[in-house]
Amino acid sequence: MSMNYALRGGIVGLASVVACLLSHAARADQSELAPEDDLAETPRSPAADARPNSISVSGLVPLKELNRQPYAGIWFMDLRRHNFEIGLAVQTASVDGSVLGSFNNGQFIQDEQESVSGKLEYGSLFGGYYLPVVGYTPEFSIGLLPMVRLGVGGSYSGSDSSALADRKEAKVGTLLELPVFAMARAGKHASRYGAWDISLGAGIGFSFIDLSAGEPIANSAAYLAPALRFEAAYGIFQAGYEMALSSHDKSFGGADHLSYRVSTITLAVVLQPEPDD
Repeated sequence: MSMNYALRGGIVGLASVVACLLSHAARADQSELAPEDDLAETPRSPAADARPNSISVSGLVPLKELNRQPYAGIWFMDLRRHNFEIGLAVQTASVDGSVLGSFNNGQFIQDEQESVSGKLEYGSLFGGYYLPVVGYTPEFSIGLLPMVRLGVGGSYSGSDSSALADRKEAKVGTLLELPVFAMARAGKHASRYGAWDISLGAGIGFSFIDLSAGEPIANSAAYLAPALRFEAAYGIFQAGYEMALSSHDKSFGGADHLSYRVSTITLAVVLQPEPDD
């Protein structure tokens, strides 16, 4: 009897151990399969598939294209590089007054003042730079135009007199001119964004002039005079005309009394940068 109880107890204990082991194995299998289940692809909706894979940048404007856009409204002092011009000029200094000469009346030689009226001609090289200060639209601006000119010549042509005939001195005359104009420009050369083929301009300013004359009026003068400038251009080619608004009077040692007024014709090539420079 005791043997039966012992055998029955052993079988029950063995069954319990087997059941425990089977339960532990099942839990182990489920833990090993969990990562694979987590990595399984989640079903995607048609709306998600329709979304683009890249970010749209259609609203962004590259800097190069932004710089090509014209001014909007009133603009001031664009300090980027604008157009500059190089070329040739013909300068004419009108001369009027009197010079001291000698006159032989048959008995003795006496001094007397003789009137002269003529001009001195110079050929020059020059350069200038336009800086727009204020504008409205790319085709209109008001700015400053400083220039420098270096010329040679100074030969006199005009009325003759015995006083001039007696003067044997000859030399090459020179001219230095430094004009600065307040300009109004319309068209291509008004700004770096000007798109027209033509350009027109007008301005007023002052010009510093230092000239020396050749034969026969071998004198010199340095002065500041108000002046006007007009210009017209097509493409890169520009023609200009300047005229002084007043004459400069000068006496030379109490002998010569002369009045100078300079006018200038300019022919230039205007170089203008690209808008995105």
